[in-house]
Amino acid sequence: GIDVLEQKLVDALPSFGATDVIVTSQRHIDSLTSALTYLRTSRQAIENELPGDLIAEDLRTSIYHLSSIIGTSLLDPETTLQSIFQGFCIGK
Repeated sequence: GIDVLEQKLVDALPSFGATDVIVTSQRHIDSLTSALTYLRTSRQAIENELPGDLIAEDLRTSIYHLSSIIGTSLLDPETTLQSIFQGFCIGK
């Protein structure tokens, strides 16, 4: 009865580890995907030694997408970028 159904459900689900993250909202998946895309673009820009203002814009956009998940601007782009670029000169 119920025990057999429960076991079939458990068997049908993939196994997850203690550190795995499950995202069930399509909006969150879209935001995370967009954030990752902009982070990858930022990394490529850094590797290609593009100007800091271009890198900063990609990072701002990534932060925006991450902030949309939590519904607040706790991830203040200016503060975050300031800490990332301490010691760098942006726009020169």
